[in-house]
Amino acid sequence: MKLRNAAIAERGSCGRSGEQKSGAATETQKGNLLQIFTGESGSDTTFAGMKRHRIYLLLGSNLGARMETMERAIGSIEKKLGPVKAASSYYHSKPWGPVEQPDFLNRVILVESEAAPRELLRITQEIEAAAGPPKARKWGPRHLDIDILFYDELRWHSEELKIPHPELHKRNFTLRPLAEIAPDLVHPVLKQSMSELLAQSPDPENVVPWNEA
Repeated sequence: MKLRNAAIAERGSCGRSGEQKSGAATETQKGNLLQIFTGESGSDTTFAGMKRHRIYLLLGSNLGARMETMERAIGSIEKKLGPVKAASSYYHSKPWGPVEQPDFLNRVILVESEAAPRELLRITQEIEAAAGPPKARKWGPRHLDIDILFYDELRWHSEELKIPHPELHKRNFTLRPLAEIAPDLVHPVLKQSMSELLAQSPDPENVVPWNEA
């Protein structure tokens, strides 16, 4: 299923998913999921029965039919997680890291889902695995990569998952599509909007829409 580029700027919030230590929530604010979780094990029971969460995901691919791979992934996300409410343009970017490899296509989407963080991680990893063999090494080429950027205003820290994604404010291939669909979205830790973070980004890479590359 092909999605139109989002025409509406979203004004929500937040992640990438992992493990939770039971009872580790140390901060709440006005009923929102502005919380800190730490630990190596636990459950998703804190999130059971809650309303749909606003989740921002970054999709990337630099092997095979990149756009078709991501379109199929978006279809799987809608089937397994929930409706995609906004989608950025496709962006062309150079590889991040020391490994020589093809250029990437990237796209950010906003999903509304009832999935708890650990369940979200499991499902996104399953969708990655279905797209093709995993990357052979860190920073290596891949058929599909899905990063959880934000999950409401949740802050989560474990070995497998850190929410918000700890590197997103340093990478234009993440900030540019985020700023397209959610320019006023405020980072729950840095307290700056996506448009502000893009303007201050230390990344020199000129990330451009795919049709302009």
